[in-house]
Amino acid sequence: MQNLTRFLIPVLGGVGVLLTLLTILDFDGKICSSCWPVDFTLYFTYLLFALSAIAALIGAVVGTLSKPGALKSSMVGVGGMLLIVLVSYFLASDEVMPYYKETISVTEIKWSGTGIIMLYFLFAGAVGSVVFSSVYSIIKK
Repeated sequence: MQNLTRFLIPVLGGVGVLLTLLTILDFDGKICSSCWPVDFTLYFTYLLFALSAIAALIGAVVGTLSKPGALKSSMVGVGGMLLIVLVSYFLASDEVMPYYKETISVTEIKWSGTGIIMLYFLFAGAVGSVVFSSVYSIIKK
């Protein structure tokens, strides 16, 4: 399996670069927003995304089956993220500002606020863990 991925990654990456260059470069001197390479590039991107998602799921299942004890720590991480999402969702406001009344819905405002609050929580956690590990390593010496 490892030899197959060593071969497939450069080949699929090369095809992606080729399609991207065909999309970006303008060979006939006119600007074309719906030229043929755009469709193929998007379809290729969808294909690579689907293959990556399937490979990630298969890898997770294989890893879980090989080490069932690791499932507990994974579930703690997933549970922590779900907790952060729930807390952020309940803290987020659903008030639509007057200048957005026609272009944005209450649900979009609520989920945008949820994402921003999650960013704050995760950023604070990352900074806190860096500070804690630095202080702990200084104290440990």
